[in-house]
Amino acid sequence: AKDEHFVDIDMDHMAGGDNPLVTLCDPTSQFGKYLAAPAAEGLQPCHQLEERDACLEDVGCSWAEDTHVCERTVCLLHCDETTCNADTENECEWDATAAEGAGMCFRKKICNAASEGACDALAPQCMWKADNGGKCVVDPCGYETEDGCLSAENVACEWQCGVDGVDAQCVEKKCVAEDAAACGAKAGCSWYDGGDGKGACWEEPCAGVDAGACALDPRCAWADGKCGMTECGMIPTEQFCSKATNPACHFNYDVCPHACVPKDAGCQSHSTGATVDEARCACHEDPDCFWSADKELCVDAQFGACPTLD
Repeated sequence: AKDEHFVDIDMDHMAGGDNPLVTLCDPTSQFGKYLAAPAAEGLQPCHQLEERDACLEDVGCSWAEDTHVCERTVCLLHCDETTCNADTENECEWDATAAEGAGMCFRKKICNAASEGACDALAPQCMWKADNGGKCVVDPCGYETEDGCLSAENVACEWQCGVDGVDAQCVEKKCVAEDAAACGAKAGCSWYDGGDGKGACWEEPCAGVDAGACALDPRCAWADGKCGMTECGMIPTEQFCSKATNPACHFNYDVCPHACVPKDAGCQSHSTGATVDEARCACHEDPDCFWSADKELCVDAQFGACPTLD
């Protein structure tokens, strides 16, 4: 039969006043806080950690990349050193000093490098934090997927495309500020004025890049021997891109990075360089388009027949 016993305890120990089973079931003890505390009441530490970096700093927890939730690591269910260390799939490691010397199985600490160089080698999972003498910590934007990267709530992360042999990765935004003054104080950052007292701090991506890199960024265009931003590319967020004041732009999630880009010429191309009659005839022949009589313009059929709303 399979040996599923939890721990070896001699009878003398059981009879004493320091019965180890008492502490193992105590929700305030090192072991009990993971297993004995009721998950439904949100008392377990893993359920309280909402951000990936904080979750992975706790070796009793694991981060679910698909659901973006911090969960109790399955390593805790291994009750002996052999089965613990054999579980390489979940990156488990036996800690003989835990639980008052009885030992416990935890998830291996991800960022345990002692030097900056060794920590850099663990990127993108880890980053070197220079504060207080330096320490290797979990990168708050070390998400492995784009969905996870964009789900971060307490840190400003963005997904960078993989180009020129560099893998796609989640990185922390460089330009984050609440107002124009704070934004302007950051090197390489500019403030976009969205009107009504609102705006966004953004990093200019096109300056100084070569023609190849320029062509890969949907926000940029090559002209007169240099790379510059398109009119729509200067609008940094979906919120401002979708405003009625920018009718020629739309926010495109199919490009990388996600960006505000010019709308495809599409139906409007029928009106370019043509008389009104020529444009109207070409528009009627296109099943995806609709002729707007009040605007004298060929527009997308999806919304073209809708009345103007105040």
